[in-house]
Amino acid sequence: MFLQDALSVGAMLHNGRYRIESVLGCGGFGVTYQAIHMHLKMPVAIKEFYPQDYLKRDKASSKVLIADHEKQVYEKGLQHFLNEGRILARLNHPNIVRVFDYFSENGTAYLVMELIDGVTLKDEMQGNGGSLDEKRVRAVFERLVNALGAAHAAGIFHLDIKPTNILIARDGRIILIDFGSARYRLRSSATQMFSREYAAPEIIAGGDIGPESDIFELGMVLHEMLTGELPPPASTRMQNDDWTPKGLEEPWSSLLAASLQLDQEKRPSDIRMLPDIWRTQTAAELATTIRIEPSPTQIHREVAQKRQTAAMVRPNLIPAFKIPKIGNALARRLVRVIWHMLGFLVGILIFALVLQVLARVMPIAVGAVESKAREEISTIESGARGVESEAYKGSGVFLFNIGYYDKAADMLLKAVELNPNDADAYAKLGWVRLNQGRFGDASLDFNRALALDPNNKDANLGRQYLSRSGQNR
Repeated sequence: MFLQDALSVGAMLHNGRYRIESVLGCGGFGVTYQAIHMHLKMPVAIKEFYPQDYLKRDKASSKVLIADHEKQVYEKGLQHFLNEGRILARLNHPNIVRVFDYFSENGTAYLVMELIDGVTLKDEMQGNGGSLDEKRVRAVFERLVNALGAAHAAGIFHLDIKPTNILIARDGRIILIDFGSARYRLRSSATQMFSREYAAPEIIAGGDIGPESDIFELGMVLHEMLTGELPPPASTRMQNDDWTPKGLEEPWSSLLAASLQLDQEKRPSDIRMLPDIWRTQTAAELATTIRIEPSPTQIHREVAQKRQTAAMVRPNLIPAFKIPKIGNALARRLVRVIWHMLGFLVGILIFALVLQVLARVMPIAVGAVESKAREEISTIESGARGVESEAYKGSGVFLFNIGYYDKAADMLLKAVELNPNDADAYAKLGWVRLNQGRFGDASLDFNRALALDPNNKDANLGRQYLSRSGQNR
């Protein structure tokens, strides 16, 4: 893309809310700008949907121009862009770039994201001779797995994982940026919206994509971090695949072998499985921890033995009556009858005693059951309030993202009323107040959030923005 196709410096977007300051980067699929939020005086990054093979820009109006025969495929890509923007706006993950806002304008769409001050993973690797030490590799790998796990759970695949799309912020955060490029492929055209040297075979071939596609690309990055070199690209291996990871110790060798399978079905289907492979011990170590299950015959023998032992030690609660030996047969019968009658009477007395005990114990048991039932009802009611509070909070976030700030504030106020201990709801309410220009209320909401959770990222970020704009109170 040529820079003359980008928006001009000073161009205003979203009813004057954002002003373009500079171009950060251009690709075959879009343009990323540095901009300023005019109300908050806050720097942001804005990504514009601009597949260059399909568009031209009218410099006078800044609107994009699409040929009639391209409109259908263009609209499809545009909807993918907006839908994933909505999902990313709801994700609140420390290792995924934050999306604050999204909107349609000039015949295309825009995502407003946090502007990250830092360097790329590629920069860090080059500064260390091309590779990283194992401890650093583990830290980066773990955070990327967490980030991609959250994205996959929300139905988003990255599909362009490479060191230049991984940022290292000055505060040490590892942040994945530039999601979903291959998802917006409009048709098999000259526009390449993935990096061929890292891409999975199914992305190159235009096949079905999934979490396995991200796992392949993450494996390529992992190999590069460990060795400073990339494995042969999938397009080369598809011609003649004799590659295997060499010169790497476990667990890295097994992890790479699983991740870099050319056959999509042979790769792990869930990225959360990768740490399990990573943490697996060597075969010799694992053998000492395997629990050997007993055979069915052994189980039956042990059960029979336990039953026999139990029978031997079981106490005889009611001793058997022994009839004295008497010589005369009639006398023996009479004694036997009397003896059995006495046993019957003893049984009646024991039964009566049991009834008395039950009469005293039952009210206590009933009271305990009633108390437990009250506790369960209270728990259910509390859970219902929590669910209702989350529903109001979700509605408030959605309304905020589409610019309905007054209605968003109403929803979030109901959320904190139902759950006064929800720091996240107070923080989001603070951001709504900021966009309403109610800086004093925003400051109070951020303070409430931090009182409940001093580590709440949204509240801390809000306080920083208030400080920068001179509105901190």
